[in-house]
Amino acid sequence: MASYHVTLDGQGYMLELAKYVRRAHEPFVPRVTAGDRRYGDLAHDQGLLVSDWSGGEGFLQLDPDATSRYRTGTGVDWYSQPGALGLGPLMPQIKQWGADAPTCALVYKGSLYVGVSSQEVYKWDGTTWTLSLGAMGYIPAAMATFLNKLYVTSGSDGKVASFDGTTWTNPAFTIAGSGGSAALATFYRQTAQYLYVGTSGTGPNGVGSVYWWDGATLSAKQYDFEETSPQAAVVLGNRLYFFVGSSDGRGAIYSVDDSGLGGVYRAHVARSDGYWRSAVVW
Repeated sequence: MASYHVTLDGQGYMLELAKYVRRAHEPFVPRVTAGDRRYGDLAHDQGLLVSDWSGGEGFLQLDPDATSRYRTGTGVDWYSQPGALGLGPLMPQIKQWGADAPTCALVYKGSLYVGVSSQEVYKWDGTTWTLSLGAMGYIPAAMATFLNKLYVTSGSDGKVASFDGTTWTNPAFTIAGSGGSAALATFYRQTAQYLYVGTSGTGPNGVGSVYWWDGATLSAKQYDFEETSPQAAVVLGNRLYFFVGSSDGRGAIYSVDDSGLGGVYRAHVARSDGYWRSAVVW
């Protein structure tokens, strides 16, 4: 008695296994007229079992080399949590300042503080926005925490304000001759902690400089860059890095280590076709 691979309606069929490919049947019959496919055009019914969304909806033909491929759509997120399908990643709007623009932001004592171009600082506690400091007299340019206080620099002069969670001191200190500061960071040198400020130079030949604040006294000038405006400051390992630019498009990276009384400064990368505006350690 012959053995068939498939029997349909009492009729046996032999398959050429070397060429056989298993795939899903097209759910709709061929159309020659225009218009959308409808239920009346279905060639047969199908049943699908979906155990999770990690593999997506699949394709008409199984590809063993790409079993997890997915037909993506705008706003569909299948990768944040394996096996789950959602919309996103979504960033909801929590505040709009109209014509004013946020210029800097930092988390301090569990709340988010945001400086805006209207020369104010706002606080977000996760539920409510409040005006934390208004009428600063300058646009906030950078924020950092130091000795349990929040410090905010000016983008146009040498004033630096501080906040202890209750009271604003504006200014906490002032760097004479500064054109503003967008580079502010806390850095440990030896066993002491300092707040480093990178200030912009003024005048046609002005260059950026570095100062530090120990909580009570402002240091003398520590270092001069070749470029005009420090844009960002971040700590990596035992060095504090400054990203500096000039109005003519030049940029460079400098750093200072944690040795000695003032640390040792070093120039790193220089470029003539642009400069960095921000930096983060990851």
